[in-house]
This record gives sequence, structure tokens and C-alpha cells, in this order.
Amino acid sequence: MTATALATAWLRGLGSREGTARQRLFVFPHAGAGASAYRLAAYLPDSVEVCTVQMPGRESRFARPTLTSLDEAVATLAPLIANHAALPYAFFGHSMGSLLAFETARRLRALGTALPDHLFLSGMRVLSGSSRTTSPVAYIRAPGSAAYGSGSRMHDIVQLSVDQRQGSR
Repeated sequence: MTATALATAWLRGLGSREGTARQRLFVFPHAGAGASAYRLAAYLPDSVEVCTVQMPGRESRFARPTLTSLDEAVATLAPLIANHAALPYAFFGHSMGSLLAFETARRLRALGTALPDHLFLSGMRVLSGSSRTTSPVAYIRAPGSAAYGSGSRMHDIVQLSVDQRQGSR
């Protein structure tokens, strides 16, 4: 399979707004869902290209063997996304898709490629053990707190994004 065919198999919607897109939104569906669960392109301006992850074993890729590990999915997705990071982009993940989006962002950082401008995660608890009562806004704004210590993975991604933006000004 060619690189282009692999990318379009995994990222439904890639290239759909080639002439008008100014940014991309990569969507990571919840466990068991296919790309058609998130038909967001109709609700967004033509300047946003929506690329929804289509996992093997789902919908149009039903005949493909399903993946058995998160690492396997991330190892495939990160380079595909890195090769399509010329436009500013964001991630949206829901439930298991939140974990996949988060881990893909970590892998992109390890590859040294551009990180998403935004990482929208829903339907999953925060990843470094803060309590249910901690506001997500407080969690993000409290870099010195135990839930958001400098050793946490989320802190590292957010800090790197901040450092990249400050360096680009």
C-alpha cells in the first residue's frame, strides 16, 4: 500500500478540503466506533479539514485485522499525522479516543514534529490521578500542583506547546 493510500485509509477526510483548508482537526472516535460516528465537517467552515481516524476492523476497513494494543495504533498514526502537519492542527478524542489522541501527541513530541495547537479530550478522567472534583481549568492552570507536577505526561506536552509558541513569536 502506498503512503498516500495508507494515510487516506487511516484518516478519513484527508485531502477533502485541499484547496480551502487552513487548519486540520484530527478526530479520534470512542472504542468500537468508526469514522462515521463523527460527521463534523458539515458543521465547520471550509477552512477546517476534518480527518477522522478509521481504525482497522471498523466500517470501510472491516476486513482488516483489528489492533490489539494502543502502542500499535500510535506507532502507525503518529508518522501519518506528522506527514500531514504542514497546516496548524488540533486533536479531538472522546473516551478511548482521548487516550489515543493523548498518546499520539506524546509520540509526535518524541518524533520531534509539530504538536497539535489544541488537544481536546472528553469522556475520560484526567491522566495523572487528580480527583474527580478537580476542575479541568484548575488542573491546566496549576502547574505546581501534585496533579499537574512537572513529571506528568500532560504537563510535558502542555509545556512543550507553550515553549514552541513562545519560540515562534
